[in-house]
Amino acid sequence: SVFVCTGISKKEAPPRAELKLLVEAAGGSWIDKSCESEGKSGVAITSAKTTKAQKTQLQALKGNLTPKTIAWLKEAVMKQKYSLDHR
Repeated sequence: SVFVCTGISKKEAPPRAELKLLVEAAGGSWIDKSCESEGKSGVAITSAKTTKAQKTQLQALKGNLTPKTIAWLKEAVMKQKYSLDHR
């Protein structure tokens, strides 16, 4: 499952709707709201430098989501594999 925090710059990532399509095309599931994260595992995507608002969003998540950067997500989608151990 993938949750993408708000506030990621357009320079860092495509629009949320396109990110959702990429995640789903790669076989992932998209979490729209933090309240939908309960009981799920996966990643929570932030900017390269996590903002204060993103830190607040991460604290509100109820699932087992590992924080990762948008660069990590783009690499995982392009390579069609991921590791929670790096970046």
